[in-house]
Amino acid sequence: MVVERCAATSRPIRRDDRVAAAGTFAEEAHHPDNAMNERLAILMKARERMIEDRDPFAKVLAGPLDRDRSERARTRFVELQNLIEAIERAIRSEQSMETAATQPTPR
Repeated sequence: MVVERCAATSRPIRRDDRVAAAGTFAEEAHHPDNAMNERLAILMKARERMIEDRDPFAKVLAGPLDRDRSERARTRFVELQNLIEAIERAIRSEQSMETAATQPTPR
């Protein structure tokens, strides 16, 4: 029995397909370890990218002095460094939440 069509592919979705898929993904999404691990992985990836974005500005600051260019590089470097530090705080927070979640609760 066709109850609806898939938004992405427009193929008919049977009721049992939808229920099976929803159950699988819902279990994975609501499992606390998966959600925490996914958030932690996203934060670590974001940190890596920001570090990569920061490197060219550090090179400009280390190079010959060009007042205007150095000023812009310094401003952008500081912004990125602040963002990296904020991401690192979020990573530590996620890790502490993960540790707290795995420890047994006292009775």
